[in-house]
Amino acid sequence: WRIKSWSFNNFGFTLSRNFAHAIPQHASGSAVIASDLVFRAARHSMLRGVTLGIGHRMFPEVFSTWPDLKNWYMLDRDITCYAEIWSTIRTCQIHSAAAAGSVYTPRACAARLAWFDRHGHSHYQCLVERRCIAGSDQWIEKGDLAILRGTTSKGEAVFYGTVVNVAANPTQFKTQLCNTPNCTSPQCTFAHGDEDVHAPRFRVEVLLSDISRAAKTEQKTLVEAVCRDGFDVQFIMIPLADKKSLELIHTVARLSHGRSTSPILAHLTVPQALHQKKEQQELRPLASVEQVEWAMQMHTFQVTGGAGLNEQ
Repeated sequence: WRIKSWSFNNFGFTLSRNFAHAIPQHASGSAVIASDLVFRAARHSMLRGVTLGIGHRMFPEVFSTWPDLKNWYMLDRDITCYAEIWSTIRTCQIHSAAAAGSVYTPRACAARLAWFDRHGHSHYQCLVERRCIAGSDQWIEKGDLAILRGTTSKGEAVFYGTVVNVAANPTQFKTQLCNTPNCTSPQCTFAHGDEDVHAPRFRVEVLLSDISRAAKTEQKTLVEAVCRDGFDVQFIMIPLADKKSLELIHTVARLSHGRSTSPILAHLTVPQALHQKKEQQELRPLASVEQVEWAMQMHTFQVTGGAGLNEQ
């Protein structure tokens, strides 16, 4: 589809099915969205094609899973439910903030793309040249977001996920200049001239989101066609503080194992007024009347000398 504007520049956009829609209802207004915006922009007095992804900005849950608040009524009763719900909400908030920002790496070819499953989750692994953000040497780390995109004449396939592992490729090729004068060896692994230098490659493993895993299952034919033409991948950086926030929320359920009566967990889960919290903090555990009578009958707790209990 294309939009002809009043100026010389035209805009095109890609229509795709919205797999972030929880129910596969094609008649819904949000069942089909504009996933990409395509236009031409001037750079160094030349017009270049620009593709701007906008689908994940409107529905940032594509990087994780469908939001589900059916257990919201148990938020103040079950610490595991508390951790799961707030983990989903906070994850979507952080992904939304990252997608709306500008910390995107340039698109790079996803070489030697391989799909595999591990522990019931879909993964893919590929080799990527290190292309940092303009004006920065920052590179991707575990927890950052990944967008895998492939386009053919039959359509476009886009998959979203989270980086789980990044490692330098053990076999690097021509990443440094050759120091041998007048070297002409065809087997030399060093570059001869700046135009022959290759960027360092990294082996990146990405965990597909639940939404993208369902999209991959629904688009098997398209994925096979795109695999022949090749995919490109793009990464979105997430601030370190936000990654740490997600890790802490994910560990709340593990910390609560066997400690459901912890005052820290009660402070997190039970909504209380300030005076109620203060009363609970000042409250001391007192023995019941039956416990006191039973203790007075024991030899070790007997009061001698005829004096009262409070005088001893």
